[in-house]
Amino acid sequence: MYKIDDTSKKIGTYKNKRFKNKDKIIVRHYPKTKYPVLNQMIEDTQNLNIDVKATEIKQDYEIRMLCERYIVVSLLNFEDGTEGLKNIINFDAQENEMMTPSTVFNEKALRYFKYFKLENDVMLLSKSQIQVGTHLITESELPKYIKNDYGDIKAGSPETLPSVYLEHNLDQNKKMIAITFDDGPHITNTPKILEISKEYDAHITFFMLGLNIERYPELVRLVLDEGHQVASHSYNHKDLTKITHDDVSFQINHTNELLNETTGNSMEWMIRPPYGSYNNDLLTQFPYVYVNWSLDTKDWLYKDKQTVCNSIVDSAFDGAIVLLHDIYETSVEGFECGIKRLSADGYQFATVADMFKSKNIELENGKIYRSAKK
Repeated sequence: MYKIDDTSKKIGTYKNKRFKNKDKIIVRHYPKTKYPVLNQMIEDTQNLNIDVKATEIKQDYEIRMLCERYIVVSLLNFEDGTEGLKNIINFDAQENEMMTPSTVFNEKALRYFKYFKLENDVMLLSKSQIQVGTHLITESELPKYIKNDYGDIKAGSPETLPSVYLEHNLDQNKKMIAITFDDGPHITNTPKILEISKEYDAHITFFMLGLNIERYPELVRLVLDEGHQVASHSYNHKDLTKITHDDVSFQINHTNELLNETTGNSMEWMIRPPYGSYNNDLLTQFPYVYVNWSLDTKDWLYKDKQTVCNSIVDSAFDGAIVLLHDIYETSVEGFECGIKRLSADGYQFATVADMFKSKNIELENGKIYRSAKK
């Protein structure tokens, strides 16, 4: 009934087993290799791939080696004459371990897999592609996403991994505050903010100008890839209450398009209107989520590290949204001073999106928010 294909069984020894009882017949074809760890994986996987209701089960396989290092085993099930489950085992013979996305890919790629709800234990290797779910990763993109040196693995059809933002877990019993930066990204200051944030496990929200998104697309992606939130601050900082409807549309929609194009996403981005200026026409005709602030450091006015720091610390409260600008070096310095002191006071540093969600406040389009204080 079943035709066995020998062309893909050149690695290891070809083994057969037959099990029969009053209810079921199982015919098992499997490879036995020189790697005990791989052999155990094959046995465990085959034992899982049994439909208890089927009366006749035939298990077959294909096995091949890539780049003289990686062994790929495909385990096939035929239940009552119908092809059923197909399980893939990717084995790194050099490391003597199973290869999964978590062993192969870096943190950025894993965030992508999680965002799109791709299974984290299923990966398909071949000479022409690395595939997770339906997603193929291009050869030119591989160096950005491979965690370690996995040799001469190539990829197939073009598809760029988007930069994606995933929410972070917050302790609802601890104070939290959202630090936000406007007008960037800035070529030198924004990376400094990212480095400072790591030390305090801080997640920041960056309200970016479209013209700077165009100038520094890699920085936009870096912000997302390092776990921060990206949002819109219009294209070139026009007061949205003092320009025509068409001009407002350009400021908002074009910046939204730039963010989608730059990050590889398709979504509506949170907006901070320039100068915090809004009216009812803006909220109703362009119904996005708008976010202003509750704590204005006036860093653009004072341009003094200590003044900025004191402003952050002295006016902080649980659920506050802090306004800073990453185009000023003194703002970055004041930010570092401020979060050091607030961290010692027990604060968590959340993105705007995370803070509102943690406090069970649902953000609605066509409304403007200044804090997450109920």
